Order: sequence, then structure tokens, then C-alpha cells
Amino acid sequence: MDSAKPITLVSEVVERSFTNDFHCLIALIQHLGAHEKWNSRTPRNIADSIGLDLEDVENVLDGYPAFFRKSSNLSAQKEPLYSLHIRYARRVKKHIEGESSLKERSAPLSSEEMQTLLNLVTNMIGLEAENRRLEEDSRHNNMKVWVALTGAFATAIAAILAQIVSSSS
Repeated sequence: MDSAKPITLVSEVVERSFTNDFHCLIALIQHLGAHEKWNSRTPRNIADSIGLDLEDVENVLDGYPAFFRKSSNLSAQKEPLYSLHIRYARRVKKHIEGESSLKERSAPLSSEEMQTLLNLVTNMIGLEAENRRLEEDSRHNNMKVWVALTGAFATAIAAILAQIVSSSS
């Protein structure tokens, strides 16, 4: 007799919104991009450091993989480490004073790089707003089409009934 338990797959799709995540997203980009000491940090340390809700921080870090890289390495507390992709891509191994081994380091983002990332987020919010407007326009136009079709059918039925009444007289 097979005692294997069935595998249950749970799929949760969360649609991210730059508009809804704006404050947390901007704070995370600034924190991970400008921090002098750390290239990468755990969600808990980030949340504690900048005063954001841990769950919000985790959701945004995981929800925007184009911005944030989740390391396969874990912290001393066995938590995942996150960094900005741009800082991760530029890391170099350096000897840190007082350390016996080489450490990976990456300089904070320049003002121009930070501004580029922040502008990208702002532009994405604009695109989301435009998309919402277009969806609303589309719904409005669809309603107009249905009203016009209903009017055309009513006119056609009235014409048919008028023809039937006039031919039977």
C-alpha cells in the first residue's frame, strides 16, 4: 500500500503596483543604493533601520526582482540577503581593515544613478495611471457600442413590426 502523501501546489499571484508600493519601493531603493556600510541586508534589518513594516519590505523586495536581487547566501540569522542589482553587478573583492579575508564591496550609487532609478519608478507610476485611464475609456466606449447596438436592434424590430402591421392591413 502506497503511503505517499499527495502534493498540493498552491499558486498565489499578486499583482504589484508601483503606485501602491511607491513609498516602500522608494525607501528601499534609497536605503540599499546609498548605504555606505552594507551592499546587501536582510528584510528584518532594513525594516528596523528605516521604520517600515517587515511584511511590506519583504513583499516589495520579492515583488520587484528587476530592482532587487535575493542572494542564495543567508545571513548569520539564516535570513536571505537583498541588494540592488546595480550594486551587485559592480561589486569587487576588497581587503577590509581588521578582516582576515576578502569581502565583496560595492560603492553606493551616484546621484545620477539614484535619480535614474527614482525616475524609473515615477515613470512606471505614470504608465500605470495612463493604463487605468485607457481601461476606463475602453469600458466607456464598450458601453457606447452596446447602447448603439441595442438601439439598432430596437429600430430594426420596430421596422419589422411596422412592415408586418402595414402588410396585414
